[in-house]
Amino acid sequence: MTDSLIRLTTALAGRYTVERELGRGGMAQVFLAEEQHPERPVAIKVLDPEIAAVLGPERFLREVDLASKLTHPHIVPVHAMGDATDQANDPRSSCLMNPEQLPLHGDMP
Repeated sequence: MTDSLIRLTTALAGRYTVERELGRGGMAQVFLAEEQHPERPVAIKVLDPEIAAVLGPERFLREVDLASKLTHPHIVPVHAMGDATDQANDPRSSCLMNPEQLPLHGDMP
């Protein structure tokens, strides 16, 4: 289990069961999780803390806010957005998406 996965699992304990990383990009990682109430699979996109420390979370939060207002077959709907803090007080901005609508290509880790 990676350090990022351990920290996210700790920060979201009681609300989500984080299963594994689905992928990563230049600013964020995406994890597959199970929301506990209501029970449903979700993808959690988490801003890289090093990026947040340098650039701040504003761009990421703006992206999430804009994406949540869009409806299109090629745009993943956003269910929620917020901050999670693990035991080390590592702030992480995140958003929840329906993983069944993620454009997955090739083998996943």
